[in-house]
Amino acid sequence: MKKSYIIFDLNGTIIDTVEKMYQIIINEINSKTSFNKEEIVNILNKNNGKGIKDILAILLPNLPKSELIEIEKNILNLSLRSLDKSIFRKGIISLIEEMSIRYKLFLSSGNHIDYVNNVLDLGGIKGCFTKVLGSQEITKSEKHLEIFKKIVKDEDFYSKSIYIGDGKTDELNAKKKGIDFIVMRNYHNKNLIKSFILEIGDLNILRSIFIEKYSIKIMEKKVLFNKYVKVIQKDFLDSNLNKSSFLVYGHNKKRTVGTFILPITINNEIIYIKEYRAGPEKYVISFPVGALEDNLSEIENCKKELLEETGYVSNDFEYLGESIIENNFEYLGESIIENNFEGKSVYYIARNCEYIKKQDLDVGEDIKVYKSSISDFKKMILSGEINFAKTVYCFFLAEFKGYFK
Repeated sequence: MKKSYIIFDLNGTIIDTVEKMYQIIINEINSKTSFNKEEIVNILNKNNGKGIKDILAILLPNLPKSELIEIEKNILNLSLRSLDKSIFRKGIISLIEEMSIRYKLFLSSGNHIDYVNNVLDLGGIKGCFTKVLGSQEITKSEKHLEIFKKIVKDEDFYSKSIYIGDGKTDELNAKKKGIDFIVMRNYHNKNLIKSFILEIGDLNILRSIFIEKYSIKIMEKKVLFNKYVKVIQKDFLDSNLNKSSFLVYGHNKKRTVGTFILPITINNEIIYIKEYRAGPEKYVISFPVGALEDNLSEIENCKKELLEETGYVSNDFEYLGESIIENNFEYLGESIIENNFEGKSVYYIARNCEYIKKQDLDVGEDIKVYKSSISDFKKMILSGEINFAKTVYCFFLAEFKGYFK
């Protein structure tokens, strides 16, 4: 379902004052509680997302409510004095401004509303939110979400919403209402129940999902791996948090995984092959091609595949100086092999090829060798007889670069 509403937590999500707030709380209650510093931090972590007064009631169970209110006020005042723009996550202000154009934004905070309003005013983003709730009257809970739903009067509010927070309270509130939850990765959110759909530490991921509408990879699972190929399953989220899964094969998107050779004889004829391919279950017109072996350079691999698959060699070298220029194997370019392929094929042209011996095919290879004039080969492409994309790409790449003149 299309998402229309985004609910934000404040501390740990929009701003990052958790450590500073922890220290203020510890300093204020240290002489009044039976818990030591480590125990206080553990309690704060476990109750991250709850209001300060609720946490104080846990840390100071024997104090009367009036004293708890005074301590809360002191913590609030100390927190307000320490506010400056450095508390905001980098890029969050502009991101919220952009998101407010496309979505209705809400804020549910465990902080006092005065603190929340001061923070939002400091960032100039208070007007971006349809409704802001703190915990001075209604403790941060699913009740906040129920209030938001009443405001928009949308029965599908929960299914159309995304909750972005950092604590277990945020996660539980979202889960109770069936709202998709995205967790902001922080040092103190180790107690999550792992019901979130995405964990992020980089705000650019939020921008990609909600503003730029890019798909975001959330998981990668290995399916098959050997020295020639890997197959992995990648899960992606789109801007409506719909998950799609794709099988991706290859090795590495930056690695050359195969060499593709366009051979030309000394009589200017194209050498091509017809190879049986198990995928389409038919013979495909191609040029010699092979996976790049780890111990070979690209050109060495080209020579090896050309000889094995056709029986032809090309061996016309000239020494020029500090770099070797191959007259017979010249780099033409590269392409992404498939939409779902990680890696690249490189294309070479091999000129002045000469036949020296029979093919030396690997087990499972069924390859027949043919020759054609350049003009006839082009006609085969234009007629549709040749429809293997890499063959077509390689031929026209060579033509456009002037190798057939």
